[in-house]
Amino acid sequence: MSSSKTVMLTPLQKACLEALKKGFQKKTTIAIEIKTDFKSLSRDLEFLREEGLVQQDQKRNWSPTLKGRSCSIKCVIRKTRKGTDKPGHGGLRLLGILAFPMRGSEIAKRLNVSRQAIHSLVIKLHARGFITLADPDNPLSYIKRAEDPTLLLTWHQARVLSVVPEEYGAEISSISLRIKSRMDRKNLKAGSK
Repeated sequence: MSSSKTVMLTPLQKACLEALKKGFQKKTTIAIEIKTDFKSLSRDLEFLREEGLVQQDQKRNWSPTLKGRSCSIKCVIRKTRKGTDKPGHGGLRLLGILAFPMRGSEIAKRLNVSRQAIHSLVIKLHARGFITLADPDNPLSYIKRAEDPTLLLTWHQARVLSVVPEEYGAEISSISLRIKSRMDRKNLKAGSK
C-alpha cells in the first residue's frame, strides 16, 4: 500500500469499517448492520486486518485500529456474480416453512439442522432482504418473511406490552409502534455518543 492514507475498499469493506467505527464489535451485529452474510464478512474482515485497518481481541471482538479510524477511503466496485440475489437450497427450505413468524430454535428443529446453521442462514437471508428479524441483537428470537405484515416485537417491547392492562383499550399495534419509536430514539441517542 502507498504511504498516503487513502485506502481502496469495496463498498462492503467500507461499510464494515464504518460499522466498527460506530461501535459494533461482534460478527453477528456487524453482519446485520451492513446486511451481509458471514462468509463475505469474514473475507472482508480478514482483508481489513491484513491492511492494518482492524484488529480482533482475545474475546473475538473487532475494532478499528488507529490507521482504520483515520484513513480516507476510496470505493472500488466489484462485479457481482450472477444468481447471488436468490436464496440457495437451504434458504428456500427455510422460507418454505416460514408461513408465520417463528423462533430460530423451532426452525432448526423443523429442518433438522443445528441452531448455528440456522443462525448463519438467517443472517444471509436478512442481508438479502428475504426475512425480517424481531430483534437484531438476538437474531433467532423471532423471524418472519419480509412480506409478512405481522408486527414483531423485541423481547423488551413484548415485556412492556405484557404489563399494559386490557381495560386501557389501546390497540396492540399503536402501543408497539410507540414503544418501537421510543426504542429507536434511545438507540439514536446511544449511537451519537
